[in-house]
This record gives sequence, C-alpha cells and structure tokens, in this order.
Amino acid sequence: CLPTGHTRSCPSRRRRDLGAQTRTKIKKGKCKVEKLLSTKELARRLAMSPRTFSRHKAKLMALGLQAVRIGQYPKYRESSLDKLIERLADNGDTA
Repeated sequence: CLPTGHTRSCPSRRRRDLGAQTRTKIKKGKCKVEKLLSTKELARRLAMSPRTFSRHKAKLMALGLQAVRIGQYPKYRESSLDKLIERLADNGDTA
C-alpha cells in the first residue's frame, strides 16, 4: 500500500472490500449460486456419451441450453438444462 495522502488505492484493501460486499450480499440472500455442469456431467444427465452430446450441442443451444466459458472449457447452467428438459417433455418434442 502507498503512504497516506497518495491517490491510488491499495489493491489489498479493494479485495477486502469486495469480500465484505460479497459476504453482505450472501447474508441478505441476494447472491444466487448455480450449479454448472461439465460436458461429461451434462452428457450423463442426458443419457448420452460426450461425443454424442457434442454432435447435438448446436441444436440444444438453439433450444435454450446456456453455456458459460470458465477458462478453456465450457460449463453448462443446470437450470437451463432443467428448463430445456421440461419444455421438451411438455411439448412432446425431441432434440
């Protein structure tokens, strides 16, 4: 940290503030933690191999499956998968 009177803020202080803000939001119930599924987990939930999932991925994404890229690998929102399965079951459609 810089001595008192300098205009730049301390990075460690910003991190502490961010942690305090996050803890406050969690205590107030504002943060929603959502499970993210790997390609392997998603394929298992859909009862198919990861290779078969990769062939159908574009169509599933068009139907509402949502992905989040974390690092190199995409993760898929569990809630979007659940909604997709519900919608397909209600309509009697197939992916």
